[in-house]
Amino acid sequence: MGTYLDTMTYEYSQWIELYNDGDVAVDLKGYTIGYQESEEKSVKTHTIDHHCPIAPKTYQLFFFGKSSSKERHAGYKLDPDGGKMVLTNADGVTEDELNLPAQRTFASYGRWGDKTGYMEPTPGTANSQAYVATDLEALKATAQCDKPDFSQKAGVYADQDSLTIEISSKTPNASIYYTTDGSTPTAESGTPYTSPIGITATTVLKARAYSDSLISSPIRTASYILNDARHDKCQGVGILPIVSISTDRANFEDDTYGIAVEGTNGISGACNNFGNFNHDWRRPVTFEYIVNGESELNQEVEVEMMGGCSRAYEMKSISLNSSKKCGSGKKKLKYAFFSDKPDNTKYKSLYLRNGGNGNARLMFRDGFMQSLIHGENIDYQSSQPVGYYINGEYQGMMMLCEHTTAGYVYSNYGLDEDEIDLIKLNNGFDVKEGSLDAYNHMVEEAQTGQNEPG
Repeated sequence: MGTYLDTMTYEYSQWIELYNDGDVAVDLKGYTIGYQESEEKSVKTHTIDHHCPIAPKTYQLFFFGKSSSKERHAGYKLDPDGGKMVLTNADGVTEDELNLPAQRTFASYGRWGDKTGYMEPTPGTANSQAYVATDLEALKATAQCDKPDFSQKAGVYADQDSLTIEISSKTPNASIYYTTDGSTPTAESGTPYTSPIGITATTVLKARAYSDSLISSPIRTASYILNDARHDKCQGVGILPIVSISTDRANFEDDTYGIAVEGTNGISGACNNFGNFNHDWRRPVTFEYIVNGESELNQEVEVEMMGGCSRAYEMKSISLNSSKKCGSGKKKLKYAFFSDKPDNTKYKSLYLRNGGNGNARLMFRDGFMQSLIHGENIDYQSSQPVGYYINGEYQGMMMLCEHTTAGYVYSNYGLDEDEIDLIKLNNGFDVKEGSLDAYNHMVEEAQTGQNEPG
């Protein structure tokens, strides 16, 4: 199990792989894939309602997430903390089952010969060597390379200084590969580390350790911001916080699945805009938050394009969404991002906004308007101007804002999605969380003049 770019939905989806080890083809029509997160939770099921043959000695991927309308897509998600998968045939007979421990992005879990354990992800091809481990801590100790270390901390450095970075790993005889363009370092595409790296311009450094008979390490990421006159003119050292995001460039720019381009898979949006950027696709990135020149947060998250007409602007608004299925395995962004709400330190999502319709004139206009009701016991959206980098390239100033979704209610009031009703008015009522029952009751009370509680 892991995440993989699904070319039917163009989402990085969770997946499982089925293998036909027999000598004849098997049609999976009528088979059911069941999943139970824990003994206390109910079993989720997906029954395959179309012909889905697997030839002998071949593989078939099934995806899990939002969509169940496409072939080989279940309409439920798998919990990265683990669970139990059960495959039953059309007659209701169990064909196979597998208990899943906690998962992580950089390692799969499955079978290799007579072993069941963690392994390198190899979707659609034969599994690599499996390492038996009871949990992630055991995996780190016995089967996975340690994450590399950098000799210099991420952050802002004076422009007259060049940096020399040494990379090391606690794993004996590990080979380290690195990139400086935001892309994922691999043994095939990364640069082998052989000597200290000199950095003379703003750079995102990523490194990963490899070793024979071990699973490759998680990725170490650090943004080194070498301030220059152009950057200083807008935000300066120690004046504004910095948001640095890094990802494989194709996730933003590829014509087929890039989320920041017009591309070749575009759909219509506001103001007659047409482009890939109108999709609600999410892409994995590393998010770094740098305050007073020092890195305060470094975490893998998912990003998604946001806005209406402004999606067509050169600098686009995005949401930053924490997710356990990302490499960090963290469900929250833990930091006090907004000085007017110092007690709010856990966020499920944030909004990096280009100013919307005020982009070309007064980017912070909406944030200023929200600030006028500070202290009035009325909900408002906090915001903070930041300097913005993508893959080490300076983009300009953006507004980091609270995201007015169910996550806003969580960070401000501590209530989860299943404890609230969240309704969006957009040519009708769009229920995001909960139901319309309480709202309809309120309207009925207002119309009839009744004011008794109930």
